[in-house]
Amino acid sequence: MSEKLQVGDLAGRPLPASKGLLAGYCAMAAATCVAVLAGGTQRTGVALGLLAVAAFVIAVRVTAPVALASGAMGWLFYSGFITGRHGDLAWHGAADVARLGILLGAALCGFALCWADRHRAAAAARLGDRLREAVSLQDRRDSAA
Repeated sequence: MSEKLQVGDLAGRPLPASKGLLAGYCAMAAATCVAVLAGGTQRTGVALGLLAVAAFVIAVRVTAPVALASGAMGWLFYSGFITGRHGDLAWHGAADVARLGILLGAALCGFALCWADRHRAAAAARLGDRLREAVSLQDRRDSAA
């Protein structure tokens, strides 16, 4: 009998910070390469979406600070290679605040989803333990009567 996979089944324990940062860097670099090859310098919204998806995916496997750092790395890649095109970082005011907010928001959403699923699984396990205790207590009462 096959069981339905849950987010917590895929996430497991968070990666250590060093591995999480390396994974975040690699994911952002790969997403940037894909975005540039797909014409992201002309369609910057699509490129930002690809980086947001990468930030979300990485955030499911890391701690909150590493998720935020990965989102910030995504903004650095975006600013340097999508809008800067030659690795030149530049500040574009409110537009960059919005882009950074999108990437950090995607990272926080991924982390929050995984955190909630981990805590849901733990709560379900505690509830199952309580139900087993209640059933065994009732069985003992029935056998004593």
